[in-house]
Amino acid sequence: MSEENILIVAGYQITSSESDVSLFANISLGSSDIREISGLGKLSNEQGQFILSSSLIGEARTYWVEGPRGILVNITGYPFYLGIPPVGCYIPPNLKLRMVLNDSWNSGKSSAEYSYFYDESWHHVDNATARLEYIKEINLTNLN
Repeated sequence: MSEENILIVAGYQITSSESDVSLFANISLGSSDIREISGLGKLSNEQGQFILSSSLIGEARTYWVEGPRGILVNITGYPFYLGIPPVGCYIPPNLKLRMVLNDSWNSGKSSAEYSYFYDESWHHVDNATARLEYIKEINLTNLN
């Protein structure tokens, strides 16, 4: 089996005791190039009510300061747009996420942080943790 035909899909719940909102990020990446990330993000309040959703794009890089190696993930989210935007139309981001994961993408190694645009202003959440909810490898070789 060729490793470049594997798609990895992972879901993370990102929460902070300092905020009443939580972020769920469903990201996917190819196993041959883990630098490019895409996915979907959903922000909800502590009652579980939906606040905003984002189409996610970003990158991952190896991160090494002290201790075991980690993976630094930087993601920007954009609001969903139905159809094709007009040529030259700028769609501003509504979400920014940065988190450090352990080597096997299993969980947060240190704090995560995210910002979201809601109710006409940016809100920042620091000292959040990323908890892996699921991870799945999908073999794309035999899909029909």
